[in-house]
Amino acid sequence: LQELTGAEDLLIVQDLDGVCMQLVKDPLTRRMNPSYVGAVAAMDGQFAVLTNGEHEGRRGVNRLVEQALGDPDIPKREGRYLPGLAAGGVQLQDRFGDLSHPGVSPAEMAFLAAAPTRMEALLMERLPGLLPQMGVDDLAEVAEGLEARFGEARSVKIIWKPQTLTPVEGDKVATLMKLMETLDDLDDVQDVYANFDISDEDMAQLAS
Repeated sequence: LQELTGAEDLLIVQDLDGVCMQLVKDPLTRRMNPSYVGAVAAMDGQFAVLTNGEHEGRRGVNRLVEQALGDPDIPKREGRYLPGLAAGGVQLQDRFGDLSHPGVSPAEMAFLAAAPTRMEALLMERLPGLLPQMGVDDLAEVAEGLEARFGEARSVKIIWKPQTLTPVEGDKVATLMKLMETLDDLDDVQDVYANFDISDEDMAQLAS
Protein backbone atom coordinates (compact mmCIF):
# COMPACT_ATOMS: atom_id res chain seq x y z
CA LEU A 1 0.00 0.00 0.00
CA GLN A 2 2.83 2.41 0.81
CA GLU A 3 4.44 1.78 -2.59
CA LEU A 4 1.14 2.39 -4.38
CA THR A 5 0.38 5.64 -2.57
CA GLY A 6 3.76 7.00 -3.62
CA ALA A 7 3.20 6.33 -7.32
CA GLU A 8 2.41 9.20 -9.69
CA ASP A 9 -0.57 9.33 -12.06
CA LEU A 10 -2.14 6.25 -10.48
CA LEU A 11 -5.87 5.58 -10.41
CA ILE A 12 -7.37 2.28 -9.27
CA VAL A 13 -11.07 1.58 -9.79
CA GLN A 14 -12.39 -1.41 -7.85
CA ASP A 15 -15.75 -3.13 -8.29
CA LEU A 16 -17.25 -3.56 -4.81
CA ASP A 17 -19.98 -6.06 -5.68
CA GLY A 18 -18.86 -9.59 -4.85
CA VAL A 19 -15.28 -8.41 -4.21
CA CYS A 20 -15.32 -6.19 -1.13
CA MET A 21 -18.95 -6.89 -0.26
CA GLN A 22 -20.74 -10.21 -0.06
CA LEU A 23 -23.33 -11.05 -2.70
CA VAL A 24 -26.27 -11.76 -0.42
CA LYS A 25 -30.04 -11.85 -0.76
CA ASP A 26 -30.54 -9.04 1.74
CA PRO A 27 -28.05 -6.13 1.39
CA LEU A 28 -28.76 -5.15 5.01
CA THR A 29 -26.80 -8.21 6.19
CA ARG A 30 -23.58 -7.19 4.44
CA ARG A 31 -20.50 -6.12 6.36
CA MET A 32 -17.37 -4.19 5.38
CA ASN A 33 -13.91 -4.59 6.91
CA PRO A 34 -12.73 -1.41 8.73
CA SER A 35 -9.20 -1.97 7.40
CA TYR A 36 -10.52 -1.67 3.84
CA VAL A 37 -12.08 1.70 4.65
CA GLY A 38 -8.77 2.83 6.11
CA ALA A 39 -6.82 1.67 3.05
CA VAL A 40 -9.13 3.60 0.72
CA ALA A 41 -8.59 6.77 2.78
CA ALA A 42 -4.82 6.28 2.62
CA MET A 43 -4.99 6.28 -1.19
CA ASP A 44 -6.96 9.52 -1.40
CA GLY A 45 -7.06 10.81 -4.97
CA GLN A 46 -5.73 7.57 -6.42
CA PHE A 47 -8.56 5.16 -5.70
CA ALA A 48 -12.23 5.00 -6.66
CA VAL A 49 -14.95 2.40 -6.35
CA LEU A 50 -17.71 1.20 -8.64
CA THR A 51 -20.96 -0.45 -7.58
CA ASN A 52 -24.35 -1.11 -9.12
CA GLY A 53 -25.88 -0.31 -5.74
CA GLU A 54 -26.15 3.20 -4.30
CA HIS A 55 -23.91 5.22 -2.06
CA GLU A 56 -26.78 6.64 -0.02
CA GLY A 57 -30.05 5.22 1.33
CA ARG A 58 -30.93 2.55 3.86
CA ARG A 59 -29.25 -0.14 1.76
CA GLY A 60 -26.43 2.07 0.49
CA VAL A 61 -22.70 1.45 0.81
CA ASN A 62 -22.34 4.50 3.07
CA ARG A 63 -24.25 2.66 5.79
CA LEU A 64 -21.67 -0.14 5.61
CA VAL A 65 -18.83 2.35 6.02
CA GLU A 66 -20.50 3.94 9.04
CA GLN A 67 -21.10 0.53 10.58
CA ALA A 68 -17.50 -0.55 9.95
CA LEU A 69 -16.14 2.54 11.74
CA GLY A 70 -18.65 2.25 14.59
CA ASP A 71 -19.73 5.88 14.38
CA PRO A 72 -22.01 7.44 11.73
CA ASP A 73 -20.32 10.84 12.16
CA ILE A 74 -16.73 9.76 11.48
CA PRO A 75 -16.95 9.23 7.67
CA LYS A 76 -18.36 12.70 7.03
CA ARG A 77 -16.03 14.41 9.47
CA GLU A 78 -12.84 12.62 8.43
CA GLY A 79 -13.62 11.97 4.77
CA ARG A 80 -13.86 8.18 5.04
CA TYR A 81 -16.69 7.49 2.59
CA LEU A 82 -15.72 5.53 -0.52
CA PRO A 83 -15.25 7.89 -3.48
CA GLY A 84 -16.43 6.75 -6.89
CA LEU A 85 -19.42 5.76 -8.97
CA ALA A 86 -22.62 4.01 -7.89
CA ALA A 87 -26.14 3.33 -9.18
CA GLY A 88 -24.89 1.88 -12.43
CA GLY A 89 -22.34 4.65 -12.93
CA VAL A 90 -24.61 7.70 -12.69
CA GLN A 91 -24.06 8.64 -9.02
CA LEU A 92 -20.68 10.16 -8.16
CA GLN A 93 -19.51 10.65 -4.58
CA ASP A 94 -16.45 12.22 -3.00
CA ARG A 95 -14.87 10.96 0.22
CA PHE A 96 -17.03 13.31 2.34
CA GLY A 97 -20.27 11.84 0.99
CA ASP A 98 -21.18 14.74 -1.30
CA LEU A 99 -23.20 13.37 -4.24
CA SER A 100 -23.57 14.50 -7.83
CA HIS A 101 -25.07 12.96 -10.96
CA PRO A 102 -22.89 13.90 -13.94
CA GLY A 103 -24.49 13.09 -17.26
CA VAL A 104 -28.01 13.01 -15.85
CA SER A 105 -30.23 15.89 -16.99
CA PRO A 106 -32.46 17.91 -14.61
CA ALA A 107 -35.51 16.46 -16.36
CA GLU A 108 -34.29 12.92 -15.69
CA MET A 109 -33.59 13.76 -12.04
CA ALA A 110 -37.10 15.22 -11.68
CA PHE A 111 -38.59 12.07 -13.21
CA LEU A 112 -36.68 9.85 -10.78
CA ALA A 113 -37.63 12.04 -7.79
CA ALA A 114 -41.31 11.78 -8.72
CA ALA A 115 -41.23 8.02 -9.35
CA PRO A 116 -41.96 6.90 -5.74
CA THR A 117 -45.04 9.13 -5.49
CA ARG A 118 -46.31 7.98 -8.87
CA MET A 119 -45.78 4.33 -7.96
CA GLU A 120 -47.57 4.79 -4.63
CA ALA A 121 -50.57 6.32 -6.39
CA LEU A 122 -50.61 3.50 -8.94
CA LEU A 123 -50.46 0.83 -6.23
CA MET A 124 -53.22 2.48 -4.23
CA GLU A 125 -55.35 2.49 -7.38
CA ARG A 126 -54.68 -1.07 -8.55
CA LEU A 127 -54.06 -3.14 -5.41
CA PRO A 128 -57.55 -2.97 -3.83
CA GLY A 129 -58.97 -4.83 -6.82
CA LEU A 130 -56.24 -7.48 -6.72
CA LEU A 131 -55.99 -8.18 -2.99
CA PRO A 132 -58.70 -9.62 -0.74
CA GLN A 133 -60.32 -7.48 1.93
CA MET A 134 -58.23 -7.71 5.07
CA GLY A 135 -59.00 -6.88 8.66
CA VAL A 136 -56.67 -5.84 11.47
CA ASP A 137 -56.42 -9.44 12.70
CA ASP A 138 -55.15 -10.59 9.27
CA LEU A 139 -52.36 -8.03 9.03
CA ALA A 140 -49.68 -10.03 10.86
CA GLU A 141 -50.24 -13.15 8.77
CA VAL A 142 -50.10 -11.24 5.49
CA ALA A 143 -46.99 -9.34 6.62
CA GLU A 144 -45.19 -12.58 7.46
CA GLY A 145 -45.95 -13.98 4.02
CA LEU A 146 -44.68 -10.86 2.26
CA GLU A 147 -41.55 -10.73 4.45
CA ALA A 148 -40.68 -14.33 3.61
CA ARG A 149 -40.75 -13.47 -0.09
CA PHE A 150 -39.47 -9.91 -0.28
CA GLY A 151 -37.53 -9.35 2.96
CA GLU A 152 -38.15 -7.33 6.12
CA ALA A 153 -40.43 -4.32 5.78
CA ARG A 154 -39.58 -0.89 7.18
CA SER A 155 -42.92 -0.84 9.00
CA VAL A 156 -46.16 -2.81 9.11
CA LYS A 157 -49.34 -1.01 10.08
CA ILE A 158 -52.78 -0.05 8.85
CA ILE A 159 -53.04 3.58 7.82
CA TRP A 160 -55.84 5.91 6.76
CA LYS A 161 -55.43 6.88 3.08
CA PRO A 162 -57.80 9.62 1.90
CA GLN A 163 -59.39 9.26 -1.53
CA THR A 164 -60.47 12.91 -1.73
CA LEU A 165 -58.01 15.74 -1.05
CA THR A 166 -58.88 19.25 0.12
CA PRO A 167 -56.74 22.09 -1.32
CA VAL A 168 -55.12 24.44 1.21
CA GLU A 169 -53.53 27.67 0.00
CA GLY A 170 -51.94 30.92 1.15
CA ASP A 171 -51.79 31.87 4.82
CA LYS A 172 -53.78 28.79 5.81
CA VAL A 173 -50.81 26.57 4.95
CA ALA A 174 -48.67 27.85 7.86
CA THR A 175 -51.61 27.58 10.28
CA LEU A 176 -52.31 24.01 9.20
CA MET A 177 -48.65 22.96 9.46
CA LYS A 178 -48.44 24.40 12.97
CA LEU A 179 -51.55 22.43 13.94
CA MET A 180 -50.08 19.23 12.50
CA GLU A 181 -46.84 19.73 14.42
CA THR A 182 -48.77 20.35 17.66
CA LEU A 183 -50.80 17.18 17.21
CA ASP A 184 -47.69 15.18 16.35
CA ASP A 185 -45.96 16.34 19.55
CA LEU A 186 -48.79 15.18 21.83
CA ASP A 187 -47.85 12.05 23.78
CA ASP A 188 -51.39 10.69 23.58
CA VAL A 189 -51.42 10.89 19.76
CA GLN A 190 -49.77 7.95 18.01
CA ASP A 191 -50.43 8.85 14.36
CA VAL A 192 -51.72 11.91 12.53
CA TYR A 193 -53.52 11.61 9.18
CA ALA A 194 -54.96 14.35 6.99
CA ASN A 195 -56.46 14.90 3.55
CA PHE A 196 -55.06 18.33 2.70
CA ASP A 197 -53.39 19.09 -0.64
CA ILE A 198 -50.70 21.79 -0.68
CA SER A 199 -48.94 22.90 -3.85
CA ASP A 200 -45.16 22.73 -4.22
CA GLU A 201 -45.06 26.54 -4.51
CA ASP A 202 -46.83 27.04 -1.16
CA MET A 203 -44.57 24.48 0.53
CA ALA A 204 -41.47 26.19 -0.87
CA GLN A 205 -42.73 29.57 0.38
CA LEU A 206 -43.38 28.07 3.81
CA ALA A 207 -39.84 26.68 3.98
CA SER A 208 -38.22 29.98 2.94
